[in-house]
Amino acid sequence: MNIAEMKQYIEKKIGAGILGQLSNEGLLFYYRAIKDYNMDVYDADRWAWLNTLFGYNIGESAATSINHWLYENGQDVYDLTHKDKGTLQNICKLELSINLDFSKFLDHTPNFYEYHVA
Repeated sequence: MNIAEMKQYIEKKIGAGILGQLSNEGLLFYYRAIKDYNMDVYDADRWAWLNTLFGYNIGESAATSINHWLYENGQDVYDLTHKDKGTLQNICKLELSINLDFSKFLDHTPNFYEYHVA
């Protein structure tokens, strides 16, 4: 499937213009999240933010688990910044038993997403 077809698929699922201008990597990321993992655009967006902070694609399962744990504990993925590395390490290790690589975790809070398509 080419980029134009992916964009059409996404727009049929969530509506035209919802995601704004995206890079090809961004379109591919949302296409896979929506089509392959049956995510809604909001959860896909939270996954994209986690990928941005971690510096790589942490995978759907880890992203969903982290997002769910934060939600259940009155927190939101969107509130996380580079300063929350230690908090996320504790959540992943102690609460969720998820082994993630934190070596690429950002040392600054970015102004844009880096999708890290797997």
